[in-house]
Amino acid sequence: MIIRNQHRIKLLSLSNPFMIEIIFYPLKLISNFIHLEKLILNWITLEYLIDILKHLYKIPNLKSLKMLSINNNNNSNLNKIYDYIFYLPTLKYCKITLDIYSDPWLDSPLIVNRISSIEDLVIGHYVSFNDIHILLSYLPQLRCLTLDYLCEIKNDESFIISDKSYNLISLSFNTKFVNFDEFELFMKNSFKQLEVLRISIELNRTYFDANRKEQLILSSMPNFKIFDFEHFSYPNLRYGGLMSREHDQFQSFYNNFGSMYNNKINEFSSSFWIERKWFFEYQIYFDL
Repeated sequence: MIIRNQHRIKLLSLSNPFMIEIIFYPLKLISNFIHLEKLILNWITLEYLIDILKHLYKIPNLKSLKMLSINNNNNSNLNKIYDYIFYLPTLKYCKITLDIYSDPWLDSPLIVNRISSIEDLVIGHYVSFNDIHILLSYLPQLRCLTLDYLCEIKNDESFIISDKSYNLISLSFNTKFVNFDEFELFMKNSFKQLEVLRISIELNRTYFDANRKEQLILSSMPNFKIFDFEHFSYPNLRYGGLMSREHDQFQSFYNNFGSMYNNKINEFSSSFWIERKWFFEYQIYFDL
């Protein structure tokens, strides 16, 4: 059915690696999908994904591309992947997820040599702020950026300080590596258009400084409207070398832990936050 109607299909979602190979064999037939606008490829090997990406430019109306690649032992092919993606002339949305099991840092700096038309980009692999600065230089139309696995820069790598101004409106990222110092350097002066910021932090308390956040917003984000901050912490409940399950010990720890977070949240009750109607609450979950 799909093969006979290649020229009519506007949306194609494939999650079976064998079906992907059947439909796109030989690869030159990709050009038959002349009306395809949205392509989703899941559970595809990195090598075959690269082979497909080489031919996607032949689809004249491709606007949305989502990819989930498996069995990746290294990140050395990322430059190739982004180079082929950025070569797609009509692409507006792209989500790339790679289950890379090597070190989080790239083996070599991310290098891109093409200007892309992408407006919404979701990166589902380890990437640093330095890599993002490089990518943003080639994404003049980018409005929304999501980073699922943000990592710190290498110890031997200098942090990129950019004086460029980007048109990003929405930024979301998840991390347990990057401290607020690095985030502050990244944000200063480059994101005057930013309206929405969503941060999910794990085990990192450097983002609880309300005064530093306030100064950063005032100096670098004049159009800021929505701030969504999520923090995950996994307290050590060991007592005397053993996991404590006794009620009084647990209750004491719970109260102290809650008090600590309550004091941090209270720092966000100044007129700066209240006037903007930004309110904070927290919930504590324990899984013993």
